[in-house]
Amino acid sequence: MEVTFEGRYIGRASDNRTFECESISERPAEYTYQKSADGAIMRSVIEPRTLVLKGISLSEVEALGWRPTHLLLKNDKTGKLEEFLVHRRDTLEPETLVFGIDGRFDASPAA
Repeated sequence: MEVTFEGRYIGRASDNRTFECESISERPAEYTYQKSADGAIMRSVIEPRTLVLKGISLSEVEALGWRPTHLLLKNDKTGKLEEFLVHRRDTLEPETLVFGIDGRFDASPAA
């Protein structure tokens, strides 16, 4: 599967790079608790929907020298290009990138 990372900026050209990955999945938003060091619940939060990309090296993405703000991928079911406004989230899973989804758009050109 191909996914294109884009970094968009105000006042200058965008950066982009396409990667091959093994799989892309979407996790729904989830209700979680943030705990203190002693285990006491400090507050509850709603984590946003996330995209999980497996098979892309974190070191390759960090070597870009810019942060992806958008992901573009083709929906296998509809054949349409979808655009996601994202922010990268930390993960301990190897060869896995996780992005919080801030917005989702149909990026296919109008016919």
